[in-house]
Amino acid sequence: MKRVHRLFRCFVRFFIIASWLVFKPVQCDQQQVPVHYPNRIVFTNESRPFTIRVTRFICTETPYEVSELLQCKTILRRNSPTYLNLTIHVPKVLNVVYFQNRTYNVAYWLEDKFFPKSVPAGDYRQDVWFRDELNKTLLSYQAYFSVRRRGVWKSLIEW
Repeated sequence: MKRVHRLFRCFVRFFIIASWLVFKPVQCDQQQVPVHYPNRIVFTNESRPFTIRVTRFICTETPYEVSELLQCKTILRRNSPTYLNLTIHVPKVLNVVYFQNRTYNVAYWLEDKFFPKSVPAGDYRQDVWFRDELNKTLLSYQAYFSVRRRGVWKSLIEW
């Protein structure tokens, strides 16, 4: 029995040394292909003729089939944008290439610069869904916000 173990260990050592000598790291000599992003949105810091005030964020359609919502919290801040603080756990890996995260922490808020130059005054609701390749909901939320402007005619003309 000891002889079999010795032969096996000897064979494993030989295999490791042989594979180390035979297999060498390979480098790809391919040139990187530039990526073109059509219709890229550039956010500017220009002042807008309106202000955005977020009332609340609500996570909807819970519980989810393929993910677990750990935290969904609206954080109101004085003289700063209201933001949504999310923590979600997804059992399967979503981004295989770079990271293998399974728990995602998100802080999201709405600012004036995310909107077009002219938005009519009023109250709005934004519905957002994140879905996987099988169209199952990973996360969904609603944002309630209001847009306030000065003057009526300028708002109607620019729209």
